[in-house]
Amino acid sequence: MTCSWHQSQSKPQQKNRVWCINQSKEILGPGVCDHVLFIHAVLGCDTTSRLFGLGKDLAVRKIKSDALFCQQAVVFSRAEQVTKEDIIMAGEKTLVSLYGGAKEEGLDILQAVL
Repeated sequence: MTCSWHQSQSKPQQKNRVWCINQSKEILGPGVCDHVLFIHAVLGCDTTSRLFGLGKDLAVRKIKSDALFCQQAVVFSRAEQVTKEDIIMAGEKTLVSLYGGAKEEGLDILQAVL
């Protein structure tokens, strides 16, 4: 099996890391791979600011273990089939989940707690 390689862009004081994409895909599994763009967009990428104090590893763990979080990712992947309100609600539930709020809490309640 041939491998496609990815090299990270590190800060000057860090070494560059290199990953075999095929091996990474096997390790992460289809659940994470299906939602990797969602994770990347929500937790920061070239065009999106990063959420304070949260890393992508948190979202990867949640995609694997939290059914409600995974459902929000599915809403985003079906954007052409859902309403704007559905996407807004899924985004809010995603943020509440990432910051450790209960599923019935909204961002207003969570903001008061944090």
